[in-house]
Amino acid sequence: MDNNEKFTAYEFFRRERDGEDQFLGTLPERRNGQNRITHSSIMNWAKILFLKDIIEERVYFIRVEI
Repeated sequence: MDNNEKFTAYEFFRRERDGEDQFLGTLPERRNGQNRITHSSIMNWAKILFLKDIIEERVYFIRVEI
């Protein structure tokens, strides 16, 4: 990878009952097929990695370029 090359990642957060957001982690996007990348596929990926923290109604992600 070129030092100037950017890649996509997703930062996951969980909205707490008190309204605060808790950072869960960052997952890099490694799939090349853009047609395979959907909201559901990203959330399914997160469920595997953050299983204990996932309560789907309160978890969201932000797509970032790193």
